[in-house]
Amino acid sequence: MRTPLGAIQGYINLALREKDLSPAITQSLGSMQRNSEHLLTLVNDFLDISKIEAGLLEIDQRSFSPKALVMEIEDSLTPEARKKGLDLQTTIDKSLPPILHSDPHRIRQILINLIGNSIKFTPAGRVTISQSFTRQEDQKGLYQVTIEDTGIGMMQEQKERLFKPFSQGDREISRKYGGTGLGLSLSKRLANLLGGELTLTRSAPGEGSLFTLIIPCGFSIEPARGIDHESLDRPPSKEILAGIRVLVVEDCEDNQYLYREFLESQGAKTTIAEDGYIAQILAQNQSFDLILMDIQLPNLDGYATTKELRAMGVDSPIIALTAHAMLGEKKRCLDAGCNDYLTKPIDCDYLIHTVASYCKRLPREQRSAAIKSIHKSIANKTNPIFSILDSDPRIQAHLPNFIKGLEKRGRDLKAAYEQKDLNKIQRLAHQLIGSAANYGFPGLKDLAKELESQCQENPHDLNEAVEKVLSYLGRIKERTLAKETG
Repeated sequence: MRTPLGAIQGYINLALREKDLSPAITQSLGSMQRNSEHLLTLVNDFLDISKIEAGLLEIDQRSFSPKALVMEIEDSLTPEARKKGLDLQTTIDKSLPPILHSDPHRIRQILINLIGNSIKFTPAGRVTISQSFTRQEDQKGLYQVTIEDTGIGMMQEQKERLFKPFSQGDREISRKYGGTGLGLSLSKRLANLLGGELTLTRSAPGEGSLFTLIIPCGFSIEPARGIDHESLDRPPSKEILAGIRVLVVEDCEDNQYLYREFLESQGAKTTIAEDGYIAQILAQNQSFDLILMDIQLPNLDGYATTKELRAMGVDSPIIALTAHAMLGEKKRCLDAGCNDYLTKPIDCDYLIHTVASYCKRLPREQRSAAIKSIHKSIANKTNPIFSILDSDPRIQAHLPNFIKGLEKRGRDLKAAYEQKDLNKIQRLAHQLIGSAANYGFPGLKDLAKELESQCQENPHDLNEAVEKVLSYLGRIKERTLAKETG
């Protein structure tokens, strides 16, 4: 079902690439684009419900920071709240542990639906998100999140059918506010699947609503590896890395520039290795305090390089850097000999604190980095071809070179596709995932990720995915030129 929708979205993007479109056509295409995205959300909801009913939806238990999870959701939904003049507030009870153990992806899915609904059905006032925790025995307890709004509220008959599929209170609400009525039904099922409950605690017409989500979770008082989850709320002190020697093993020039800028701005001395073989030579002849290891390297990948370095007797901390966030990826990195694992895009403060932690340049109580939303879910649909980080002075200096380099990436990708060089296409896509995210182009990152997945899952049908990336690269170039000449 996703494939034809992907084709529709691809052709819409191609049409938007055309020059001299009339305002009416641009508006129509924009409407088509938004509605195709809504339809894709609906399809995904259908698939999740089908998986639940068939007993096929898997729960991925892992450790996560509840504070960081809600902060990330708040960041992503704040623009929509601001459009309506709403105040989006969060409160955290002191009972909430720094680390919980459950499925953060499914909890996030539920909360986005609940908070999004509160924003949608609140014409004025505020939406308040509150987190608390009730401890029980054996390091377990109940994680509670309440979402309270000053919205339109509901009558009794509306409340009675609220969690039924395709129900949205009444027809008038459906016509006025849109939606399918699947979100709350799916959210309740997900909560039940996690062993918890989602309830409408109170609601009345004109008085708003209060939803309560309760999920049983394990918890930890002390974050793993002594992580201080508040440390990244404070920027690193000036030149906290002074004198630290860091070997950056990374083949993408864009990322090389960024990591060097981030680290050297805090006093570190960096050396670049373009692949695993060069890294071994450098590590054999020089001493480094820490090694940053990209996993997807040409010639010799990061896993094999790390194993070779450990076999050579290199005992410096090795931090894996990868665009993948797949289940089991972290374990694979640690099994290869890495000390830690960071997922691209790499936040500047996150990287600095991690390096400082392993090199013991932070006070004891602040050692190691916090789990943080590395890439905030910033809506990138109204003007998706400008960098969302172009106001960051650490990014500004390198944006022109990055955008210029995209032209070569596009030519290389087109040539690789014409030559049917699958390995090169996959490598180029993977490089784009990390660098596009680091430079603030989430739309390009998503398209490159789609292309990389297509290389693995359906390598004989890459035309659409390649065209999407090339189209996006072309639009970045066109808008950049327009910005420079305008």
